Amino acid sequence: MDCARNGPHSNAGFTLIELVVVVALIGLLILLAVPTLDALLLDSQRRSQLNNLYHHLQFTRGQALKENGWVIICKSADQQSCTTSGGWEQGWLVYTDRNRNKTKDTGEPTLTSHPPLADGSSLRYRAFGSTNYVIYRARGETRSNDTFTHCDHRGNEHARAMILYKSGRARLSDKAADGGGLSCP
Repeated sequence: MDCARNGPHSNAGFTLIELVVVVALIGLLILLAVPTLDALLLDSQRRSQLNNLYHHLQFTRGQALKENGWVIICKSADQQSCTTSGGWEQGWLVYTDRNRNKTKDTGEPTLTSHPPLADGSSLRYRAFGSTNYVIYRARGETRSNDTFTHCDHRGNEHARAMILYKSGRARLSDKAADGGGLSCP
């Protein structure tokens, strides 16, 4: 035996106790990190979904200005026709309403659409008129100030609003348009 190389008391590995302690610490760190990662993922998903809504609202407004006519964004379960049931989480579509009857008729082109939101998020639209669609008129304006409210399973505390102004512009907020709290269904 070459004592000079290994020495009489050299440690060539971990003891069982050391290994158990390291595994327990790693497990504890994972348990502490999972809820934080879950919250980060949900926040990121919410941000992405609201950004998509914002961009579709701005696209709709831009098309109304470009076409000098009515362009409508409506909730849609199949991304081909508008629906009056359910919420906006089922998806939406944007179309040119050439005859201004607030109905997507044959021959009126679908300009774009968005598929359903993932993960059980809800998206509700509160408006003075119909909650099924938003009409952008030729000057890029809507009829009234309205609010989309996005919720996930975390409830009111994590709800966000997309506040739509009569001017046609939209902004994101963690409060209702009147400054109060947001309410999830």
